[in-house]
Amino acid sequence: EFKVPKVYLATLRSAQPLSSEAIRQLETGVQLPHSKAAVVRGKVSNVAPKEEGGRAVVKLEITNGYKHQVKLMLQLVNRPLSQLHRQTFAKLELPDDLAEGQWRKL
Repeated sequence: EFKVPKVYLATLRSAQPLSSEAIRQLETGVQLPHSKAAVVRGKVSNVAPKEEGGRAVVKLEITNGYKHQVKLMLQLVNRPLSQLHRQTFAKLELPDDLAEGQWRKL
C-alpha cells in the first residue's frame, strides 16, 4: 500500500490551540466513526494563530486519506475546524506566490 504524506493547515473555530492531550490522541491514533478498521494518526503541531480573527491553526501530516479525515480527526478531540488547506502532497509543495485557484505546470 502506498503511503503518500500530505500536510494540511487546519484553522480551528476558536483561538485556543490544541492541548497536549489532544495532540497525543491524534498522534497515537483515533478511530473514525464510519469504519471500525479506520484508526488514523498523524504528526500534529500547533502553529501561530491566524492574523484575521485570531483563530488557532494546526499543522497535520497524514499518510492515508479517508474522506474528510482531517475534519473528523479534529472533531473527535472536540476541536472543529473552520478552514482547511492542503500545503503539500508527497514532494509537491504549493509556492507562496501561487494564488488560490491558480495552477502551474509540474
